[in-house]
Amino acid sequence: LYTEDEELEQIVWTTFRELGAKVIEPKEKNKEDGWIETKFDKGVLEIKKAAKSASRVHTRQLDNWVGNCIANGEKCKGILVINHYGDKPLKERKEPFPSDVRDHAKKARSGSPFCLLTTVELFKAFCAFKKGEISSDEIFKKIFEADGEECKLI
Repeated sequence: LYTEDEELEQIVWTTFRELGAKVIEPKEKNKEDGWIETKFDKGVLEIKKAAKSASRVHTRQLDNWVGNCIANGEKCKGILVINHYGDKPLKERKEPFPSDVRDHAKKARSGSPFCLLTTVELFKAFCAFKKGEISSDEIFKKIFEADGEECKLI
């Protein structure tokens, strides 16, 4: 909830693995932040820490990664995982996805709006999963059905 860069990526990958996804880590730096595969679909990841909220830079970058999947003949869901206001205590964190980011996430790739997910929401869902309050299938179904709005997992 306070990490960034490679440490944040590792934590997100580990969390998705613990939930039962196959995680494919990137082979090159400064490209996609990895992929997840579940029984629901395949997703390409953009994992970032931001001093404030997510920005269109993040969704544009994710749009490039989804475009690369399409160019390679693959279908994949764009998943932005953001550690928004990453240096602030959780209670002080503001809106993670402004309207322009949500609009872009809905329209970036027709037919498959992006999943906008905060590290806080992923953490809460993971804790609920460990307690048996939600299944990994329920979590991944929500991720892959996301419609460009903030993805609420629990």
